[in-house]
Amino acid sequence: MKVLLHLSLSGGNQEGDISIMYYDKAKKPLLGIPLEKPQVTVSWSCTEDDVYSVFQASNVECIAEKYYLITDITFLGNKHCNMGLYFNSTIVKASFSRASYGGYSSFICSYNEFQEAIVNSYGSPTTVKMSDDSFPYCVWNIEKRVNLYHYVLDRFGLEEHLYFEKA
Repeated sequence: MKVLLHLSLSGGNQEGDISIMYYDKAKKPLLGIPLEKPQVTVSWSCTEDDVYSVFQASNVECIAEKYYLITDITFLGNKHCNMGLYFNSTIVKASFSRASYGGYSSFICSYNEFQEAIVNSYGSPTTVKMSDDSFPYCVWNIEKRVNLYHYVLDRFGLEEHLYFEKA
């Protein structure tokens, strides 16, 4: 069962809307970014002004203009994650990383754990190709409206990339 909560918030000179959908097991990214902690789906219509209303202020940091880091979230059963939110006027991208990779012998172990959780939640990727570094590069195209990307990149050392992006 889903419960939709709609709030009207005033922010600066403009009126903004934010929709928060309580977590459901369907994990439908067309509605927004689904989290288990806190148990919400952050709507794609969320604005920068809305971020502090959805998350505890102590967990939100504005890293750069139009980019916020939210700490201590749970995503796809993976605890102690961080989420980066990128804005135009609303969210255009949500990236995920681990707060620490200390418990993993490599980024590949982390990749495999996230990959299993993604496949269990969203099914097989729409596209799989091997990167130039021989790592899998996976893309889920969800109803041609949202893409989910997951890959490991060797740029200045290994980096795991996991993000939703509006198509």
